[in-house]
Amino acid sequence: MDLGYPRRPHLRAVFLQILEANGGVKKPPPRQEAAATPAGPFRVFNELKTAQNLPYGIGMRIPSRTLTAVNPLRSPAHTAIARGTAPAAGRTSPSKAPATPTSPFATLVASSTAAPASAAAAASATPTAAGATVPKAASGPLTASVTPVSVQPTGIAALVNAIMSGSLRPTNVTDPSKLAEITPRGTFEMPSIYYASDDTASQIAQLLGGTVVRKPAFGQAPGSTEPLANFIELPNGMTVNAADLAYYAKCGNEGVQQLTADLTQEINQGAAVSAYYDNPSSPMPAFQLGEVGPAISGMTYPAGTLAANGSVINPAMQANKP
Repeated sequence: MDLGYPRRPHLRAVFLQILEANGGVKKPPPRQEAAATPAGPFRVFNELKTAQNLPYGIGMRIPSRTLTAVNPLRSPAHTAIARGTAPAAGRTSPSKAPATPTSPFATLVASSTAAPASAAAAASATPTAAGATVPKAASGPLTASVTPVSVQPTGIAALVNAIMSGSLRPTNVTDPSKLAEITPRGTFEMPSIYYASDDTASQIAQLLGGTVVRKPAFGQAPGSTEPLANFIELPNGMTVNAADLAYYAKCGNEGVQQLTADLTQEINQGAAVSAYYDNPSSPMPAFQLGEVGPAISGMTYPAGTLAANGSVINPAMQANKP
């Protein structure tokens, strides 16, 4: 029986879909098509058919978009069959969604949509070399928890605070070999009170923002070998014996103002004496009773320890005023 089998490829596909949906005859074997690519809206489907051996004229859904051939001769019923949305023959179930036909296109869509989910699940459970599990990336904008870092100021205020809180517990050198002074007359041991330990000098230098340098406590006598003491070199170039500053760790009971004045006085006068020992040909420095000297440049001071003119308040001298 001649069914009027269409010879145009896109009409033949529609014809076969209608026959199969209505229990028609078995589809004859496909004809051998010419190698040339037909022009018109079906060219892209011919290329896909050549690459994947897929039928003509059927709507193909790929992950990025849906390509559907446009046929002006196709009725709404034909379009439903071509898109796979027509109900199966002999079954009507208005309460249920139409069954999705199993086709290479459905397999392609299922595999393309399931692959990213499978990859994400595999990534979330992939152990690292250390045995840890990589957490699943959170959705939404990336945020980071930042813990503020408290930066402690350096200077006289930091040293006063360490003394008042008791965190500065100075120690001196106790090894006799590090205190030995070798002279032409013999070997003598220098007093340890002028030689702060390395740990003490390092702590004071950190509080004042300076560095530790080593040199003789009282200069180098001709023909003698003097033990080296730890000095604190401040950022402004002033150098003072660390042991002289460590001495005031026992003076916290004087109060912040007096302790600040004492430390400022020690730095000003100790730096002058240290410079003299470095150059003994210069005049020996002299100081007035109760003289504190100017505030140390580059140093932070506790509140209430500086006068209006910027000078350091010395409570001991104010108490002795008539």
